Amino acid sequence: MATVALDPDIATLESALASSRWREARRLAAREANACVFTLDRSGHVLEGRAQIGDAALDAFFARCPSARLAALAEAATVSSDGRCVTFALPDFDAAIAQAFALRVDAHGRRVFLVALRLHDAAENATPAPWIALLGATLDVLLHSAFDLAAYDTLVEEQRAIIDHIGDGLMVIGQGHVLRHVNSVAGRILGIDPKTSIGKTLNEVIDFEPIVGPIYRTGVGYVDRELIIDSPARHLHLLDTAIPIKNRCGEVVSVVNTFREMRRVRKMAGRYAGNHARFTFDSVIGSSAALKRAVDSAKKAARGASNVLLSGESGVGKEVFAQAIHNASARAAQPFIAINCAALPHALIESELFGHAPGSFTGAAREGRPGKFESADGGTVFLDEISELPIDVQAKLLRVLQEREVTRIGDTRGIPVDVRIICASNRDLASMVLAKTFREDLYYRCNVIEITIAPLRERREDIRAMAAFFLDRYCTRMHKPTPEIAEQALRQLEAHDWPGNVREIENLVEKIVNFNEGERIADVSALLGAASVAPARGESAGRGGEPVSLKEAERIAIQAALEASRFNVTHCAKLLQVSKPALYAKMKRHGIRIERGIRQGADILD
Repeated sequence: MATVALDPDIATLESALASSRWREARRLAAREANACVFTLDRSGHVLEGRAQIGDAALDAFFARCPSARLAALAEAATVSSDGRCVTFALPDFDAAIAQAFALRVDAHGRRVFLVALRLHDAAENATPAPWIALLGATLDVLLHSAFDLAAYDTLVEEQRAIIDHIGDGLMVIGQGHVLRHVNSVAGRILGIDPKTSIGKTLNEVIDFEPIVGPIYRTGVGYVDRELIIDSPARHLHLLDTAIPIKNRCGEVVSVVNTFREMRRVRKMAGRYAGNHARFTFDSVIGSSAALKRAVDSAKKAARGASNVLLSGESGVGKEVFAQAIHNASARAAQPFIAINCAALPHALIESELFGHAPGSFTGAAREGRPGKFESADGGTVFLDEISELPIDVQAKLLRVLQEREVTRIGDTRGIPVDVRIICASNRDLASMVLAKTFREDLYYRCNVIEITIAPLRERREDIRAMAAFFLDRYCTRMHKPTPEIAEQALRQLEAHDWPGNVREIENLVEKIVNFNEGERIADVSALLGAASVAPARGESAGRGGEPVSLKEAERIAIQAALEASRFNVTHCAKLLQVSKPALYAKMKRHGIRIERGIRQGADILD
């Protein structure tokens, strides 16, 4: 007989036909009916080997009724009936000589045909039809059982493949903490062999106390519990979930334990929480030699992993440089978290930076909270105005940089973190070190690579490009035509000292666009005068010049102090001899705003 490619389910059919129950039933039917019984598939091919059947009558049968004719007969039988318990005569044979029975094996229309060839010496009353019907019923049960078992095996294999390839670690833990299943991810995280661990207890494969024990007694699981494990063999930081599996009596028979590494959780959270840098080196506008030197140094720093200190006055664009360094580094796909050290309340600054354990202080979150350094794991932390950190916090920050781990408030266990530090300061840290207001060891730890960003008054050749950039942006944003800037106005801009640096020129251009209706910009001297309030104005008002109200005098004094302190609020408060909260309240009352961050959507130094 010719060999053909059979249906994938043929293996299941042949497995059922090879069972001892089927062979015994066929021998019994053949003996009682004195007939040779065998099976054909829908294409007319013998499913049981010819050698197993072994009868001389088969040669004559297949010579007179080859596979092609049997296949045609099978199709006709399929169309003319529902395929169950149908007995019909084979062509060229008397019904008493050869009979067939069609059997449907599943809902897809597959057929198996039982064929009985009456032997030459069969008695007259030995008819094979009843035995074919009996064999059909037997084969029906066998085949359905075989296909159900094959489907079950396939389902188990599919579920096993899913479990072994999900991103989370998964263990099934039976009573007595016996491991019933461990997937490959769980084996990698815990450092155990999934195969050899099956059948062992948890205490035999790990060196720390499992926390799923109470679940067998209480029947209550948990979801997304933070778990910090610090044992001699492993240090793990996991997000853990344990779900009890109960029987009909309500008893816990096993626990399904899933967990994932906290680093992966932070990475996913950072991706959707917006902890990323927007600016690149293409965002830096200007072609002056001083700016090019700073950009070249920053690009070289981006290729390494050393800590960077950005120095420069307020508003020169230190955060833009920090984001550009991050985006040009190997950590570009990881979180970028900016922290304004001057804006953090002293009582909460340590908690914000390093996190706190559950119930570590009054008002603390019940489940604890990770700090900024944990959230930035794998990425970059930008510490703006690092000079404003209190001395005690400086010491803890130094330990984080040296040990590369943080310890939450109220906890004793260290949590490993991998972060790169970029610091920024508008004050002279070296002078602060001499004055003992900044730790010398922290200064050297932060100042591995120092990049100084020159103020705008020292790179006046960049002013025209910046003015044109901001003018085009704000005209586009406000849906206004872009006006022309006269040469006289450009010279006025270049002559200005710009104490607020890039932030001030952006503010000025935005103000111009608000009042401009498309006409040519010829003179900006009036706006430059209003934008820069000199301290002399306050002095003349107090020396017999044009009188002003006390409210106006206070506003002038605050603006003058801000300029004198280069817009550092802490220094400004000291100059005015008021507290920082009081100064913020006065600034709010007078409508004085200082934008420490970078405006949403900006693409330029601020």
